[in-house]
Amino acid sequence: MNERIGQARSLAARQAADVKTREHIDSLAASAKQLEEKSVAMTRNLKSLDLLKANMLAALPIPGASIADGDLLINGIKFDRLNMAERMRIAIELAKLKARDLGLILVDEAEHFDSATWDAFRQAATESGLQFVAARVADSDLEVQAQ
Repeated sequence: MNERIGQARSLAARQAADVKTREHIDSLAASAKQLEEKSVAMTRNLKSLDLLKANMLAALPIPGASIADGDLLINGIKFDRLNMAERMRIAIELAKLKARDLGLILVDEAEHFDSATWDAFRQAATESGLQFVAARVADSDLEVQAQ
């Protein structure tokens, strides 16, 4: 008799453990389903962002522009590998988008331009038809020059 009571208690404990295990499995299955739905939505959002990025790149006034791994490429060449004149031309084209009807662009850190970079900037700026305000370091007293 005691043996049967012990077996019954053991069986009851296993059944209780089985119920808890089933409840845990059901909880995990519900959580997995929610995460899968979230993953599908995020994948859909990423595809939408890729499409938006492609459309925005196509609208840029810069032929051959693309983005790969977070880098701006022009005809497959990383922006920072282009010669300075080409970088200035592209930077000014991008600045035109921000300038819109105002036609005025403020250039920050132009004091870091060496003479070749400054010449490339001036050439691209002149061709753009916009007005620019840029500060440079000089060995002389302060003067304002229109160029």
